[in-house]
Amino acid sequence: MKNKSKKYFILVLFLFIYFGKLHSKDLPANVISDITLFEKWMDIMIDEHSLPGIAVGIVQNKKLLYSKGFGLSNVSKNKKMTINSVQPIASITKLFTSISLMKLVENNIIELEDPVVEIIPEIKKLNYGNYNIELLNILSLLRHTSGLPLNNDIEIKLNSDINVNFKNFLKRIGNQKLLFKPNTN
Repeated sequence: MKNKSKKYFILVLFLFIYFGKLHSKDLPANVISDITLFEKWMDIMIDEHSLPGIAVGIVQNKKLLYSKGFGLSNVSKNKKMTINSVQPIASITKLFTSISLMKLVENNIIELEDPVVEIIPEIKKLNYGNYNIELLNILSLLRHTSGLPLNNDIEIKLNSDINVNFKNFLKRIGNQKLLFKPNTN
């Protein structure tokens, strides 16, 4: 096992062993000592890997046992990372979206072959050229074969109301163009 991998394995093992003890409000001295050691280790990892900051949360049985921010959430403003810092999560949203869609399929609310226009009629405003927009379905979204542009011109602002973002997206969808026929490539 490589040195870097060993460190992360030890971290995960540490989290399972020690933070599983955090059920009680009266923590033993050795657990407090372990938490202090973990926090110091996190500070070292941030420095060693040149990370601006990270927020850690440990959940067991749907209960938050531990949470703390380390480093900075905004380097240019020297703003400390906290458990309430807003962070862009980028491509991880694909995982959440695909799991959510598959839960809807599992519960027979949607089917993978359902055309997206049945769910979001505004998608008909999209410039789809000679392609049949009805071919754009849930499965093509999950497989990244929808033909939708990778980077759109619709700005999604952090810390703004999600409904405002969605309405803005739907209003400006006509500016978008399919790149290729859905369910190909």
